[in-house]
Amino acid sequence: MPAIDHFFEGVNTALPIFNQTAFMKMVTRWFSNQPKRDRLSWASILVVMALGLQSMPEGSQNTHQTATGETWLSYCMRNAQSTLPELMSRDEDLVGLQVIVSLALLFQGSVDFRPSSVLLGMAIRLTHRMQLHQKDPGRHYSEGEAQQRSNVFWITYLLDKDISLRMKTPSLLSDDDINLPLPDRDSSTNGGFIRSLHGDASLNMLYHRARLGQIESKINALICSNHYLDFDTSTRRERVASLDAMLEEWYSEIPAAFKSANASGSLKPVDLAQVMYLHQVYLFCQICIHGIWSAKSEWMRKIGSFSKAAIEDIMVTIQGPRVTTCLQLQEPPSIAGWNDCVSATREAIQLFLQAPLASSSAWLCTCAQYSGMIILLADIIIHPSIATKSQDLRLVKASKQKYDQFLGDSPSHLHESLNLIIDDLLQRAGSYHDDDNIDYSGNAFSLEMDSSEMLLSNSLPELSYEDIQAMNFGFPGFMSPQINEENMFLGLEG
Repeated sequence: MPAIDHFFEGVNTALPIFNQTAFMKMVTRWFSNQPKRDRLSWASILVVMALGLQSMPEGSQNTHQTATGETWLSYCMRNAQSTLPELMSRDEDLVGLQVIVSLALLFQGSVDFRPSSVLLGMAIRLTHRMQLHQKDPGRHYSEGEAQQRSNVFWITYLLDKDISLRMKTPSLLSDDDINLPLPDRDSSTNGGFIRSLHGDASLNMLYHRARLGQIESKINALICSNHYLDFDTSTRRERVASLDAMLEEWYSEIPAAFKSANASGSLKPVDLAQVMYLHQVYLFCQICIHGIWSAKSEWMRKIGSFSKAAIEDIMVTIQGPRVTTCLQLQEPPSIAGWNDCVSATREAIQLFLQAPLASSSAWLCTCAQYSGMIILLADIIIHPSIATKSQDLRLVKASKQKYDQFLGDSPSHLHESLNLIIDDLLQRAGSYHDDDNIDYSGNAFSLEMDSSEMLLSNSLPELSYEDIQAMNFGFPGFMSPQINEENMFLGLEG
């Protein structure tokens, strides 16, 4: 079963939600001559197959349809969800929780990630009921059982923190209520280990994802919470500096073989995809910390009433009224913060281009990738003579092309809208050349047009809710930098 094999080689290696030996015994029993079958075993097999299919590089999936016309991925997801009533009350073992968390992972890697937050709510109630968040739950477990309980809890934890920061909502798991130790960073017995091609370096992905989840939790609490409103500008900047130091300390612990510059030559493709997403989350954290999309930035007031109103409506629809307050009060990036984000963006996009693209990674990376493209183009416009201009333009165009090829003849409304913004910024950066080998025919943009005029004269396609899930950032029309007397980068004047 290629999908199951791919799941255990890739997703489960990084996030060990299932014990492979126990799972394969269950599969053997299911397909034996005298099978012992139950709906929860069936659901487990379905979610593992779905995660394997979703994480396969484009072109290698089994896209054959079932008798009802569904793809195998849709079939597996739909039928696994049909067991949810039984899963929610299953607290005598980990099976119910494993399936629910796997479903949350599946929806996180799809165009519509809303169900992930609902499924995580169910999963977290189960973790509390089963006391997975406690070091001593008052019951004896074997070493293997205790390890699997810990693995499932920390996967649930990092998913909660990822989704909460992306949606700017309070996380459901309270850090103050957790006394379970983090996964052992140096032990390979707990799973979650990725090794380099030559075996001379290793990375405990589960440990580093859980640690990054703790930082995401602090970003959400210190910058995106209601308490943030009570502090003055000086205190807010201190919080930004503290979070930035915390994030850089985390990054310094990543072995050199797994850093962006070296990962493509050090890892198998299946492992490279997991490391690539780790760097995407790191970039997203930097963007959140430094307030790249702060409403105090000058460019947010320069994009025109039409665009600004559309962006605000979309963000409120996706994330609720709280996001408006968060962005209105967050401090704009300092020059150092902006430069850090530019550097991290270059590395993240380069790694994205080198990693195999699967359906899950394409949607998981949409927000960070398109944010990164906008940041690089803005930096070119700020510094037209920058030495990395040609390199940055190539990165933006290649990233855009990779998404175009992934979507093929079925682009989403979200993709079309994002491309309108990227195309306009590419023109403003003076990047069009005859030898680009990229077809921009039919583009009605004019270099003389103001950004707001461009948006008004080129009607954007109407976005469905699921198409705008990744759009938790604004799209400015950039022209020139704005720096205040306190050396703070306020944005770009159009």
